[in-house]
Amino acid sequence: MKSKDSPLLVIGAGRGGTSLLAACLDGHPRVRMAIEAHAIELFRGHNVPIHRIASLLDDRLTWFRDRCDEERSAHLPLLWGNKITTEQIFGLEEHNALNGTNNNIAVRLSEIMADYRIIFILRDGRSCLHSKMRRTGLPMINAAIMWSYCVRVYNSLRDAGALSAVVRFE
Repeated sequence: MKSKDSPLLVIGAGRGGTSLLAACLDGHPRVRMAIEAHAIELFRGHNVPIHRIASLLDDRLTWFRDRCDEERSAHLPLLWGNKITTEQIFGLEEHNALNGTNNNIAVRLSEIMADYRIIFILRDGRSCLHSKMRRTGLPMINAAIMWSYCVRVYNSLRDAGALSAVVRFE
């Protein structure tokens, strides 16, 4: 069950305001926000061996949860949180590609992080796409694909009742 002391997980599109929201939360004296702690290495598989293809998704999610809990313990009594992007979550789609499955990655993430309060930030798609293209050099089609994945993650989390709050801007 989630309480006022439950840890936070901020999720949103890259270039979508996740860092700004995490910085605002981190500005509170009782809150310590991590920025993409463990998401790149575990979700996208950077330097992480695949032990079993069939359990890739659950292995990576469990490792992520364990590392988040370790960091949270190191920062007690502060309210700890982490911010991740939907592009990082997209790395977990490797499980579906390798196994020929269609697991809902966002829902599985919310199940593993069930006692975390998930805060989703949604930025206007036009601004997010332009920022991605300008700041990262992504072609428009790639930026649009990542934005549409962000919307898919948001819809999945909303439909699963996993969101504690939604922040919209622009």
